[in-house]
Amino acid sequence: MELQLLWLVIYLIRRIPGLERECLGNFFWVDKKYLIFFRYIFGLVLVCVCYIFIFQSCLFCDWFHCDAQGLKMFYYILFPSLFNVGWASLQIAHMSLVPSLSSSRLRRDRLNGLRNTFTYGANFTVLLMALILFIVIE
Repeated sequence: MELQLLWLVIYLIRRIPGLERECLGNFFWVDKKYLIFFRYIFGLVLVCVCYIFIFQSCLFCDWFHCDAQGLKMFYYILFPSLFNVGWASLQIAHMSLVPSLSSSRLRRDRLNGLRNTFTYGANFTVLLMALILFIVIE
């Protein structure tokens, strides 16, 4: 039963940012500086606030003096999901700034290529570190 709940939590954490991008993505994907800036600040604040709560024990349980499994599951779904929404907001803000950095198509393509390269490198590094950590723990 716990493994099924874990898969449900992982599914919801990965799915909620996709719904946010589908609902709000078109509204913010414009070349107006104030909307890009709003999206950037929104994402930055959301990432900073949620990051603090992700690695804490269930604070809702402490505040409401309750140790219910459903409340813990809600807590551990809510903050990683909001973190992903904030992270997606930051990525969209960064991607929409690339056209204003250069008027040359080749330079913009190179900037996007570098961004993708470092993103893949970071993902690979995290997965490699997780693999090493799991091997050492076992």
